[in-house]
Amino acid sequence: MSAELKVPAATALRSSAVALQGFGVKRALLMTPVDDKLKDLYRDYLAQFGVEAVYPPQTLRAHTDAQKLSSAEVESMTKNCFTEQPGVDGIYFQGALLDPLKVLDKLEADLEAPIVASNPAMLWFVLSKLGLRYEIAGYGRLLRSWLRLPS
Repeated sequence: MSAELKVPAATALRSSAVALQGFGVKRALLMTPVDDKLKDLYRDYLAQFGVEAVYPPQTLRAHTDAQKLSSAEVESMTKNCFTEQPGVDGIYFQGALLDPLKVLDKLEADLEAPIVASNPAMLWFVLSKLGLRYEIAGYGRLLRSWLRLPS
């Protein structure tokens, strides 16, 4: 898309995959309320970046389920899923419906793992492509430390 448009462009999936790669994540817990077919597409795409997507067995299957959760419930569910998946070294929230933004810093500190949420990842990716760098506190390590784009 960027090649055709001649301007930087960001998609949620590409931005997040690049961020996961930049953090060195090899095995990411994918938190997203989508069906199995879409999960397979995400898994295949992330594999191109050297990231294995791991899905918790008991997660939300529909966006309407995610919309009902409070930030505290998202935090609790994420912690439980993370501890149940051995060898996971990062977390990826795809889409805004399962919104982790209010608890992102706390989750990263408690779990001692990088967390990439798709909306902040798109902001980071496109601004980085424009040669801009910011340090934005309160929305996770990606924006706080402004990770450099991997080459």
